[in-house]
Amino acid sequence: MADKILIVDDDPAICKLLEKVMHSNELETTTVNCGMDALSILKNHTFDLILMDIMLGDMEGFDVIKELRASGIQTPVMIVSGRNEDYDSLYGLSIGADDYITKPFRPLVLGAKVKALIRRTK
Repeated sequence: MADKILIVDDDPAICKLLEKVMHSNELETTTVNCGMDALSILKNHTFDLILMDIMLGDMEGFDVIKELRASGIQTPVMIVSGRNEDYDSLYGLSIGADDYITKPFRPLVLGAKVKALIRRTK
């Protein structure tokens, strides 16, 4: 059975690219476009990894991560964001993200990081 990835991003082009990268690494994907949908789906479904953007239409990805961790959900989270300030990555890691990669990303590197993080957390 393939590992399952939840993609949380409000940019349709980025979602398509992330889906393509994950599928090329034989990973199943579910995509949502806002933080509330991510929180909702995570109440009833489990994933092996979450790819999380910071700038979402309804809330920040940081807030989604805080809510996940506060509710006891320990699914690994990799932030994939266009925000490349050190503060953003340090803050994301401090609130419970497991990795931080900036856009534009190299698809081969992203795929390898996702597979490695899943391997380490299983």
